Amino acid sequence: MAVNKKNAKGAAIAKSPAVQLALKALQNEAVQAQLKAAPAAVGKWAADRRAQRSEAHDKTPLSKIGPLASFGQSGLERRVAKLQETVALAVGDRSASTRPELWTALDEISRAVTVAAGLPLVKRKKLQMRIDDDLDDLEMAIIDAVLPRD
Repeated sequence: MAVNKKNAKGAAIAKSPAVQLALKALQNEAVQAQLKAAPAAVGKWAADRRAQRSEAHDKTPLSKIGPLASFGQSGLERRVAKLQETVALAVGDRSASTRPELWTALDEISRAVTVAAGLPLVKRKKLQMRIDDDLDDLEMAIIDAVLPRD
């Protein structure tokens, strides 16, 4: 099971049950084998995402193109949409999927993103940070399942 992150005050930040279930499913060897056998697009997405994460530390905010599309509400919406596309490629669409846990987690995250859009700024930012953490964990679990670190 994934280790819960801690906030600035040292208190554990609990992950949603759906995200915990999806992370557990992604650690299953059968799921990893299914993801490895998925179309090449999933492997390309995983490699690109891993490269993006490593390059993000090297770039300054001014050198990024379209920073407004990478942050805040629109950034989270974009990440959820891309992750939904990737999961559809990897395990099939909702009706044919053998892993409904992934779709349940994505639906929960998508609902949270929608709720965050209507909140006041301070509360929205707190929720967006939690959503970002859940997306990070889910993305990394998929990446590690497709491209294991040897």
